[in-house]
Amino acid sequence: MSVRTIAHRGAWGDPAAGGPVENTVEAVQAAIAAGADMVEIDVRLTADGAPMLLHDDTLERIWGREEPIEELTRAQVRKLPSVAGQRIPDLAEVVELADGAGAQLMVDLPREAAGPVAHEAIRKLGALDGALFAGQTKALRAHSASARIALSWYQLEEPTEELLAERAPEFFNPHYRLLHADLADRMHARGLRVSVWTVDHPRDMAAAYAQGADAITSNRIADLVQVAAAVPAATEPIT
Repeated sequence: MSVRTIAHRGAWGDPAAGGPVENTVEAVQAAIAAGADMVEIDVRLTADGAPMLLHDDTLERIWGREEPIEELTRAQVRKLPSVAGQRIPDLAEVVELADGAGAQLMVDLPREAAGPVAHEAIRKLGALDGALFAGQTKALRAHSASARIALSWYQLEEPTEELLAERAPEFFNPHYRLLHADLADRMHARGLRVSVWTVDHPRDMAAAYAQGADAITSNRIADLVQVAAAVPAATEPIT
């Protein structure tokens, strides 16, 4: 499957206006319906080690609890009040949904401990081919030599050869403001694809593709799908 458009935390909006909540089954469904090639999700572990979807360090912003999800058991998380009828899903729910729809997932790992657990959960579902891992991936690579990794990048300095060899990424994944054509060319010469985040204006989307981005992560997936359709791919499709 070609990967050019990535929906950031799914396709979500204001729950008060009936929009999906980020990192929910509904948000992933909406992203797939909007034409996303891949859906980015954030995975953390509960106190009893269950992989569930949540971006923030705590549950407060969306789910109204001050604690980190890491301090609650899965059963406690499942009992939290819903928001607009939506709940925090298990990773398995979203993997089965995406796999059944032929969509891929970018599994962002805010903490190292989640990597091996998420990988094993996806492996047991037979869906590793459709999973790309980003974020904190050192423990994941130690756990699995074959895991597909996007090396998330936040600084002007390029990754060292030692880091690239140790992490063996499939994608180089910088913030979009760090991207320029020479950098994309160097990463392509190393055999890597380039994905950038998080790009929400159509003008910036078109510019990122023009500079050599193979894939873009966006909160505005419908706009991104439209822009991508009008821009030739930088490299051959990923399968």
